[in-house]
Amino acid sequence: MTCGVFFLCVLLSVALHGVFTQIHNLDVDNTGQQLRGPAFLREPQDTFIMGNATDKVYLECLAVGDPQPSYQWLKLTNDNRTVPLSVDPRYSFTTGSLEIRNPALTDESTYFCKATNDYGTVISSSARLTFGVLGNFSNVPPAPVRGLEYEGATLDCPRIIGKPAKSYQWYKDGDDNPIAPKSLRRAFVSANGKLYFSELDPADEGTYYCRVTLSGFGQPGNYIGASRVDSRKSLGLALTVVTSGDSRYQPIIQDDFIYVFPATPTKGGDVRLECFAYGTGPLNYTWSREGGRPLPIGYALESNGRILLIKNLDFADGGEYTFSVFSSSTELLYSKAIDLAIQAKPYFTYPLTHQDVDVGSRLTWHCEAAGRPTPTYQWYKNGEVLKSSPGITVDVNTLTITTVDGKRDNGTYQCAASNSFGTTFTTAQLRV
Repeated sequence: MTCGVFFLCVLLSVALHGVFTQIHNLDVDNTGQQLRGPAFLREPQDTFIMGNATDKVYLECLAVGDPQPSYQWLKLTNDNRTVPLSVDPRYSFTTGSLEIRNPALTDESTYFCKATNDYGTVISSSARLTFGVLGNFSNVPPAPVRGLEYEGATLDCPRIIGKPAKSYQWYKDGDDNPIAPKSLRRAFVSANGKLYFSELDPADEGTYYCRVTLSGFGQPGNYIGASRVDSRKSLGLALTVVTSGDSRYQPIIQDDFIYVFPATPTKGGDVRLECFAYGTGPLNYTWSREGGRPLPIGYALESNGRILLIKNLDFADGGEYTFSVFSSSTELLYSKAIDLAIQAKPYFTYPLTHQDVDVGSRLTWHCEAAGRPTPTYQWYKNGEVLKSSPGITVDVNTLTITTVDGKRDNGTYQCAASNSFGTTFTTAQLRV
């Protein structure tokens, strides 16, 4: 191999080595029999554009093969069909990567990259292009809230549409007075948008505003413009605190909790579990897992223990979590539990391996993927859906060729596993 730039040569050599070391069941002693079909080095990833934050977006795709593969991009239609990307002057291609200039909401979809050469075709895993969108608050002033001293209270942020997620900050009597739950233990700002007080004090009386900002918390992927996202400020909400006699109240966890954000935590993403109680303070908060299991590695506690943050989720982090609150004033304890379910885009636990078989022999190929919800399977040959036909049986995640025929069966095969979070492929080649 000769290269004009030495480091590029080394990098490409390393990349090729990483691909061909995955060949398990093929005799490659004869260089003329080496596999030359395309194999992906980089595949597109889920991408989020936060507001009007960019004038272009890239979806990466890179494959190796001999001869060098050509590329085509595919897009999922509203009726769930995969079709070639239409001609658009905003589209440009560098090697296999797709650039979309001036991206718009009409570009929001699921994309696939297809790589082809003389020895086969492969399709990449799916990548979703999603636009962050934040609506506007209503011009109707929110209703005032009246609460009793020493009792708990909840202020609702007015409804506003936003995706993929929203974060909230509350202010009292102006933007220069943010509510800081770390210092004000009686207050709590939830990811559900509400401001809670465990017990009211006359000093809490005033006018409150909530500010909503676009967020992508908890969802793995590429974020474009995350530092320049849109935000909106609500109209003022008046809180009146009515003075009452000194009282002590036992801790009571509110119905909104335990709150899980995002609502469908996914493998590789982050999650925050929130809990909050009304009651006379000081209140002490603890988290525990079923059976005395330790909290996940790398967990963090925030907002005086009312938030349990878990990053880079795995299936092992699922299960029952219990939140307990203890009032030192009343010496009473209150607990609530929730079952945390981790979802996942499919990933292969038993991928396909390359095969070198004799004419007339029988071949059984099997793939196995994990994911939640449980994946469904589809088989492809050279980028086209493969269905059962005489001599070929497709049965869920098993492909059987009863009598291998070189002319008919040579090519690149893929097993695709899909669920509501996307599609993942495992790829191998059959040489007869």
